[in-house]
Amino acid sequence: MRVWNLWTQEFLTNRKSWSVSRNVTSARYDRHQVRMTLTDRTAHSRQLAAR
Repeated sequence: MRVWNLWTQEFLTNRKSWSVSRNVTSARYDRHQVRMTLTDRTAHSRQLAAR
């Protein structure tokens, strides 16, 4: 039983650290998406202005 408790505690600790880094990655991905959208809008505006 003691080994099981240690394993469970270790699993939960690893899971917490994984979920935090996942949120950081998600935030980084969100910033990337916003930047790509803004860049795309600018390119589209330039194409319209050229016509």
